[in-house]
Amino acid sequence: MRWQATVLLALSLISCRLAAQPVDPRAVKPQVVINVRKHPVGADMLEITLAEKDYPLGLLSKQAEALAAMLHSDARGLSVSYFGYDPKFKFAKATFATDGIINREAGTVNLEAIVKAMTGTPPPYTTNSFIITLENEVPVDQQTLRTYSSDAVDVVADIVESPKAIEYRIVTHTDEPDKVFIPANFKLSGQAVPSGKRPVQKSVPVLVWVLVGVATASLAVLVFIFLRSKTPRR
Repeated sequence: MRWQATVLLALSLISCRLAAQPVDPRAVKPQVVINVRKHPVGADMLEITLAEKDYPLGLLSKQAEALAAMLHSDARGLSVSYFGYDPKFKFAKATFATDGIINREAGTVNLEAIVKAMTGTPPPYTTNSFIITLENEVPVDQQTLRTYSSDAVDVVADIVESPKAIEYRIVTHTDEPDKVFIPANFKLSGQAVPSGKRPVQKSVPVLVWVLVGVATASLAVLVFIFLRSKTPRR
């Protein structure tokens, strides 16, 4: 029947609509906390902390070196260690200096290299949610990236007034580093307004849920009619 096909098509379209909804990174618990501070002499000072307990120090060290290599620099003064008051819960931290993350003259921030360096690690150490804080940085109109969404990543920035900072929340939807793309600034994002390719929504629109309810009810009726038609009559 045509109406049966229509119901199934509606369900398919609604499923696609729900799948296309961007994730609000603020609602996702961060697995990696990264602080970046521009040194007066120009270097970028990084501190990377893993929320996953007992994260391998050797792996974190390789990721820090991989990040520096992507930036065509070195991980100078690299130090990795565990910290924590409870010996049962040890959290890995790396500190080092490198170049090429914050470029105030060009108005760019290389978030992409940071995320790529931490992406692709096999379980149980896979990471896909980040907080990257740019200490003492202030947003620049028509330069600072505020939001960005794609099939591989969702990004949103919060501006902190005191102490001044730009805090990026990032969630990835891929384990392949090569698929991660984050524009270095607003101008490179190709967006008409600094609100992201898709607006971040904290919840699914009410209309979508209404359509889901209607389609589900219709499908239930369809199944009932189908089963009834298969019941032998006496």
